[in-house]
Amino acid sequence: MTMQLQEVLLYRGRRYALRNLPLRACTDPALQDRLARLAKGAGVEVRCSSLWRGYRGTWEVKAGRLWLVDLESARTVVSVRRDEDAPPIDPTGFDALGLSWLFPGAVGPVAADWFTGVLASPRGRARRTGQFAYGTPYRRVFSVVAGAIVGTELQDTRAELRAGIRKFENFCRILA
Repeated sequence: MTMQLQEVLLYRGRRYALRNLPLRACTDPALQDRLARLAKGAGVEVRCSSLWRGYRGTWEVKAGRLWLVDLESARTVVSVRRDEDAPPIDPTGFDALGLSWLFPGAVGPVAADWFTGVLASPRGRARRTGQFAYGTPYRRVFSVVAGAIVGTELQDTRAELRAGIRKFENFCRILA
């Protein structure tokens, strides 16, 4: 199984990975239907096996809020044939319209006011801790309420990382 690409987080002028998928928290049925159609990919070809959800979002923490600033597709239209159960295909849909395809009428960044929860962003050099797992020595954690950043903390995860590396190394020795 291919490791899936993480979302992108822009924070204080730098680009980081984001472990969460904030769009999944949006309860708008029309948005979820568009995301499902993008992931299902009927009539399209997958360009990237490391992005089965069909998209990668770029998020930004700016002015104390969480914003969705870009959405990339991992799929491209290869035919417009219609299977009976396939969703309609619009060759000028997602790739041509980007955020406004997902959020009709949007012309710029979209405030993620639907999201309440915790976002985790790894920091430091990634090290392998399992067959498909990686860890980092630190992570930045953002507490978010209705799109507003209400707290942030840099967590030290070096002990977890060392334990994961040891466990994986022991597993590899057993297999050798």
